[in-house]
Amino acid sequence: MSDAVIEMKHFRKSFGDKVVHKDINFSVKKGECLGLLGGSGIGKSVILRSLIGLEKPDSGQILINGEDIAQFKESELVRIRKKVAYVFQGGALFDSMSVYQNLAYPLLEHTDMNDIEVRNRIVDTLDELHMPNTEHLYPADLSGGMQKRIGLARSIIMGPEVILYDEPTAGLDPFNTIRIQEIIMELKAKGVTSMLVTHDIPTAARVCDRAVIVADGIVQAGVTHEEMNSGSNETYRKFIEGELR
Repeated sequence: MSDAVIEMKHFRKSFGDKVVHKDINFSVKKGECLGLLGGSGIGKSVILRSLIGLEKPDSGQILINGEDIAQFKESELVRIRKKVAYVFQGGALFDSMSVYQNLAYPLLEHTDMNDIEVRNRIVDTLDELHMPNTEHLYPADLSGGMQKRIGLARSIIMGPEVILYDEPTAGLDPFNTIRIQEIIMELKAKGVTSMLVTHDIPTAARVCDRAVIVADGIVQAGVTHEEMNSGSNETYRKFIEGELR
């Protein structure tokens, strides 16, 4: 039996006549952070979205803890989405709701927590992400970096086993980029399994245990943490230098 939490096997996906993915294969072990690297427009977010059932493959398997979710019905995916959190690139907060209401929403929808338990979970989560006393603010009151962190807070508030990060540092200044890196590493240290889609190579090199490079619809290479930091992997070097897109 595989020890992988996530496995994608022979994943193929097209949109109309455009073949985006021809044959994608990779796995992620418990507690690992896997980077998903590739040029713009090659379908990295499609892979992430498929891992929570927002996209369906044309063929292939998507295994979460050994269960193939590729053909799950929407009602069956609810259980998976409680375990697998998606951190959207823009935060995806409800503009008309306060920070407190944004964070309370999944707890009220999917748990039996009472009001005190909900408040305690929200306060603890905001403290964990270094954002205490922000419950009363609205998305319009938040900087881009703060919105990213509140979006991350909403994703982790249910205690997921897996977190999928879609460009978590895009558009952030160096201070907030480092904050996000630290949060990812803190969650990884707690045993959370994760995948990171990013164009931010320094972030990938810092937080990822491994990375896969996707181009021309397939995984071109796997790269270790050491290879990302040393530049010793030829395929990775070609990607960094723009020779592989």
